[in-house]
Amino acid sequence: MDRLNTENDSSAGPPQDSSQQPKDPKAENSQKMEEKRSENEKKDKNEEGLLLAIHGAKIKFNAHLGEFKVLNDVPTTQGKLTGTVVEKQIPNFTFYDGFKMISLTAWQDFGTAKVQDNYVLLKKSTLPGIGKMPGNIPPETGKIEFVTSGQINEPESIYAKGAPVVEDEKKIKIKGKQASYTVVFDKSGSLMSGFPILEFEIEDGIPNNLIDIQAVKVDQGLLAHTVGIGNSWDKTKLPKDRVVAKAFSSYTHGDRTLKLDGSGKATYKMPLDWWRDLARQPLSQFTTMKIYFKVLSFQNSSTVKEESLVSDAEVSNNLQSLQIAINRYVNEGGIEKKHFELNFTVKEANTTEMYTFVQWKKGGRENWDNAKRMSRPNVMDYNQTHTSDYPSWTLDRLRMNPRYADGVYNISNGGKTATLLDKPSSSTANAAMPWTFTHIDFESRIHLDFDVPATLLVVNIAGGNIKGIIPPPEPLILSSQTWNTRILQIWDSVRSRVTISHPNNYTGP
Repeated sequence: MDRLNTENDSSAGPPQDSSQQPKDPKAENSQKMEEKRSENEKKDKNEEGLLLAIHGAKIKFNAHLGEFKVLNDVPTTQGKLTGTVVEKQIPNFTFYDGFKMISLTAWQDFGTAKVQDNYVLLKKSTLPGIGKMPGNIPPETGKIEFVTSGQINEPESIYAKGAPVVEDEKKIKIKGKQASYTVVFDKSGSLMSGFPILEFEIEDGIPNNLIDIQAVKVDQGLLAHTVGIGNSWDKTKLPKDRVVAKAFSSYTHGDRTLKLDGSGKATYKMPLDWWRDLARQPLSQFTTMKIYFKVLSFQNSSTVKEESLVSDAEVSNNLQSLQIAINRYVNEGGIEKKHFELNFTVKEANTTEMYTFVQWKKGGRENWDNAKRMSRPNVMDYNQTHTSDYPSWTLDRLRMNPRYADGVYNISNGGKTATLLDKPSSSTANAAMPWTFTHIDFESRIHLDFDVPATLLVVNIAGGNIKGIIPPPEPLILSSQTWNTRILQIWDSVRSRVTISHPNNYTGP
């Protein structure tokens, strides 16, 4: 053959393993760089997802692009309002193509840091919901996602060619004259020096525009984006019906001519009765609460021209606690009594007169003679003598003032604590009346003093007895405690002495 065969030529050396072939340094370095670049991109993406989402961040919902707006007055990041989980209202999201959100659920993958007690939003945060385009187009299900965080160091990743320019935020502002308030009145329901009503300062609005001040308790989602709020606080209703209202609108309230002055400024003080209704909240529901508020500016109530960001103030209840101090039986001078003391404490010193105790009772007293015939002793209530028989709740008063002890209490703790003291007793058993039993339930209530009338109402009941009530409308109960007296006395004729016990029930010998 005329070609060289080297398959068995020992001079050619052993076959070489491809894995031992020398590597191309440029290719190897390129591969390492690519791996490093991929690792850095993954790291950057994770870190980018942890950026705070702020006002102006770009968003998307499926194919719809838009912008995120922070509507609450919160601290800023890079000079823009910081997003938190409370920003989940439909006006928070504007889409360039006219797409509108219909319903939203709750933010997911938010941060662990807080701004004003609310968790912050991150670029990786999402908000599931439903939205739709205008017209007869089916709704879409999906989730709002951040395309950018809104921070200036982050490059924009979308360009919406031809998208309409989003208007700048309106400039009108509202703030409380104070950051915090305590609801305090004197005994007549008038304000006390140093304890004002929640009041607002408004500025930077359109001069001479009409305004609607809106305020809500706890739930800022109740604030409206239109003038007036339906089913809001109504001054024409009784306090018991007003206190449950969470929203307030100055326009709905009837202040329909409120205007900004020529420089776009105004002030507004909440109505006195609205402030009193805060004091009428049950203690169990009100220790401190946030009041959220904003202002709308308009020339015609059908079209809002300006809407401020949401601000808030913290409001505290002056009533802090109602506690039983003593609840036991004592024997004083041979008379068995129930020693009961109840204290209420206020936040602000020397303001206990704002409240009063009103006590009710139910039950009565029975005595049995040697023939085991039952009778009832006479007692004094409402300046009248009658038998000790209270089949239903009746006021526990000797005179006509519904306030227990005529509203005079021991004040202690630097003017912050008032004490109700009561020591109900029973008839003492003897040889002629061997059995006596006192069984009275009590309910000690606390009310605003100015809600309690000066005189109770005496009504006749079946059997010729009487009871005392508070004329309607009865004041709202801020807090209460129930307790009882049970004293059974039996005369021991053998030892000529009385034995005393405290059973819950006794039907007679």
